[in-house]
Amino acid sequence: MKLKLFLHCFTLLILASSGLRAVDKPSGKIRFSVTINCPDLQFVAFSHLKDQDETVWETEMVMPKVSGQVLIKKDLPFALQIISLNHIPVFISGPQEVNLMIHAKTWKVRPVVNFNSVEGFRQSLPYQMDSLYVISADKLVKMNVAELIGGLKKLDERVDALLKKAGVVKPAELSLLQRYAGLLRMKVKQTYLKLHKDNNTLPGNFPDWYLKGEGFKGTDLGRICNEVIVQNYLVGFEEGRALINPAASRFERWEPILQDKNQFLIKRNIIPNYYTLFRTKGLTPELNEFYSKIRSALTNAGDIEALDQFYHTYENLQIGKPAPDFALPDTDGKLVRSSDFKGKMLVIDCWGTWCGPCKETLPLFRTVAANYKDSTDIVFITVALETKDGIDWRAYLKEHNMEQEINLHLVRNSKDDDFFRDIYKMNTYPRYIVLDRKGNFLDSHLEHPNQKVFKEKIDQWYKEKR
Repeated sequence: MKLKLFLHCFTLLILASSGLRAVDKPSGKIRFSVTINCPDLQFVAFSHLKDQDETVWETEMVMPKVSGQVLIKKDLPFALQIISLNHIPVFISGPQEVNLMIHAKTWKVRPVVNFNSVEGFRQSLPYQMDSLYVISADKLVKMNVAELIGGLKKLDERVDALLKKAGVVKPAELSLLQRYAGLLRMKVKQTYLKLHKDNNTLPGNFPDWYLKGEGFKGTDLGRICNEVIVQNYLVGFEEGRALINPAASRFERWEPILQDKNQFLIKRNIIPNYYTLFRTKGLTPELNEFYSKIRSALTNAGDIEALDQFYHTYENLQIGKPAPDFALPDTDGKLVRSSDFKGKMLVIDCWGTWCGPCKETLPLFRTVAANYKDSTDIVFITVALETKDGIDWRAYLKEHNMEQEINLHLVRNSKDDDFFRDIYKMNTYPRYIVLDRKGNFLDSHLEHPNQKVFKEKIDQWYKEKR
């Protein structure tokens, strides 16, 4: 009996030290009953954690069944979080009912939200914080840094008073709400910096103050289910790092997040931004170096595998790698293979009649090609991503006297389109690819013809008989 009592008391002591009680274990349901009325309401983005994983959000697009009105009745498993309903934040601290009535004359203005459940005041805490940290640009532009610091300190004190009034004492809940206040504070700092960075009035210690107290450690950020506010925070963090060291590359600004192994920010922000940087130049030396740093910061085997797969696809497009063979129809419907041109240097312009920049640089591509019209060991071809009927493409070729050139048709949403997107990573247009006489890549992301280096590289490779 004594042992049983001791174990019971020991369990309560552990729960108390962690800020949790037995009833706060991640079990039970969050029961949503939400009504949103707004004449111009087109949909509601309902974002919340997926199960208990603080690195994975789930966003449901809820459409109005009646014009201007959305009803949401849904049960979710409990997880400590701040959900988002079209950027209206709701604090969830336990299994509970969420009963909201949201009204707005137009979605362009801040709606009126009535939190009607028993936990309504606590649920409204982040929504109330949103109101506190609204400082107009007109006010910010007139403030000096001392006034800004004093103003933010007063707002932080008002947040503390709100949390005290709501009885928020558990460490995990306090941490989450204080982090949310920090994101709002960072947004004010970002706006102030934007308004003042060009007038040379910022004091020398401003960079240190800008980031002071705005940490990224822990899992709180992943529990704030609002893409915009979290992304703004990461941008603000990068701007702060740039203030401290203007010469730092974007990769260097990300280093502290990688060192901390913050899985949420790595997976949701750093990796997508990293992938985007491949779009224009492929696997550059800088991107290649940063790959190993991201890889060592990831802790989930599936995430590592996905990164490896992405990286190795681009690695296969590097100079000297064999270019995968493709076969596309020309204007007569005859299949033309890239391997048909082995023994010749091959220069490819990937474009489309729907693409403005493509049509601007296509004449420049043709001008370079005209310089080699009498050469038998170099070929210039175009690959156009077009609809299946190709009507606009054929009309364009005729109008611009291109019918005697080698023009290939890549049908949109076809298997060939999938091949180019998956294997050649064709995700941006225009794109220029050069193969050597053996059918290997010389450059899978050559600069555009409006840059002098385009012609210079082609001339040099041709001269070297590459």
